[in-house]
Amino acid sequence: MNLSLRQVLFPVLFGCFFFCSVTGYSQSTLKVMHYNVLRFGECNGVTLAQKDEWMRIIAESYQPDILTINEMLNRLAFANRIKVRALQYANMEVTNFKNEEGGDIVNMLFYNKDKLGYLGLERVPELPGTDHVRDIDAHRLFDRASVADGSRDTVFLVCIVSHFKAGGSSSDQRTREAMADAIMDYISRQSGADENYLVMGDFNVGSSNEAAYRNMVDFLNPIHRLIDPLGSGPWGRNNPSVFTQSTRTSSSDCGVAGGMDDRFDFILASRAIMEGRQDLEYVSGSYSAYGNDGNTSYNGPLNCTGSNPVGFNVCSALIQMSDHLPVVMELNRLRATGRSSAYELRGVRMNTMSSTGNNLDISLRFDEVTGESLTLKVVDLVGRTVAVEQVEVHSTAQKLSLFPCHMWPLGCCCFNYQMGLAASLRKKFAGKHFLHRPFSCVYSPM
Repeated sequence: MNLSLRQVLFPVLFGCFFFCSVTGYSQSTLKVMHYNVLRFGECNGVTLAQKDEWMRIIAESYQPDILTINEMLNRLAFANRIKVRALQYANMEVTNFKNEEGGDIVNMLFYNKDKLGYLGLERVPELPGTDHVRDIDAHRLFDRASVADGSRDTVFLVCIVSHFKAGGSSSDQRTREAMADAIMDYISRQSGADENYLVMGDFNVGSSNEAAYRNMVDFLNPIHRLIDPLGSGPWGRNNPSVFTQSTRTSSSDCGVAGGMDDRFDFILASRAIMEGRQDLEYVSGSYSAYGNDGNTSYNGPLNCTGSNPVGFNVCSALIQMSDHLPVVMELNRLRATGRSSAYELRGVRMNTMSSTGNNLDISLRFDEVTGESLTLKVVDLVGRTVAVEQVEVHSTAQKLSLFPCHMWPLGCCCFNYQMGLAASLRKKFAGKHFLHRPFSCVYSPM
C-alpha cells in the first residue's frame, strides 16, 4: 500500500438500527489488561473456587474495560464463569473463540458493553509452511462514544490476542517468529493503513533480540510497525519492573517457579494509538506489569511488602492466581472528551450525494489540484472491501459516479477515502436502500 495514503471511514447505515439507540458516555478512558490466567478451568493443586476469588480480587482492583486472557480451558462455560464470578464491577460481556488448532487451552476477550461494541472475531491465518500451535484471534470492536457523535466516523479497535510457543530451542524460536510474522502479515493486508491495533499476549520471547519480537517492532513498513510502550531496547536484571514471570520461587500448582526474571507478556500498539491518530490515544506512563513495583529482586518472588501500590491482598492474589503477571495500559477516548484526533486532515469537502438510476453520484470540492488519485472504497464493518472506484484529481470540483449501488450488501458499510496527505473527509451520511426500488439507492445527509 502507498505509504502516503491516509484514510477516513464514513459509516453508511443500511437499516442498522442499533446505531440509533446509543446514548452519550462520559467515561474518557479505556483500561486494558492482558493476563495469562494459568490453565483456568483445570490446574492441579488449586480449586476453581480459589481461582474465581483470586481473579475477582485482581479484576476489581484494576477494573479493565478490555480484558484478554491466555490459558483458559477450551470451554465457553469457563469464560462465562469468569464473567459472572469475577467481572461484576462493570457491564462486561464475553466473546468467543475458534480453536482451529485444537488445543486444550484458548484465548478469550471480555469487554465493557457500556463503552464498546463488538463486531466479531477472525482467526489470523498461518503463513504457508508454518504451524501456529495455538490460534491467533483478531477481535474487532468499536467505541460507542464515536457512534453517539453522529458528525464523524466510527472509531474502531482491533485486539489481536496470541499465545506464542514456549521453549528455548531454535525450533521453538522459529515457531514464535512464524506467529509474529503472521500477525504482521494480517495487519498489513487489512484495508486500513493507519488503524487502531493492540497486539497482546504471552509471547514467551527470551529477550528483546529474539526475531519474533523484533519482527513486530522493526517491521519494514513503518505504518504497520508495532510500538512497545516501554521501548524496544533490551531488558534485563537492571530493569526488574518490566518482568512478568514467574511470580513465585516455589509452586504447589500447575505453574512454574523460578522467580521474576522474564518479560513474556506484552501489549504492543499501532502507531495510530501511540500518536492518537484515530481518536484512541495511549495514556503516557499507564503501561505496567500490574503489581510489579520494581522492588522485586532478580529471581525473587513478587514483592508484596507495604511499598507495592496494589496492596497486599491484590499482590498475594497475583502470586496465587498465576505464575504470570497481567500487563495493563490505558487509552484516552478522544470522542468521549469532546476532542478529535490531532491528525485530522483537511482539503476536501463533500458537497452533494444523489442517485442516478443504479449509480450513486458524489460531488467533491478540493482546495487545490494535486494531481494525485482519489480512491474510494466501500467496506463493511469488519474491513472487507465491497467496491472500489478511483479518479485523478484534475480540477477543484469533481464528480464521482459510483458503481451499481443496488448490488451492495444490506447491513452496515463505510466509505473509505484514500488520497494524498492534503485529503480529508469527515462527514457522516445516512443511506437508505428502498426495497420497493431495488435498482436505486437514495442517500441524504444526517
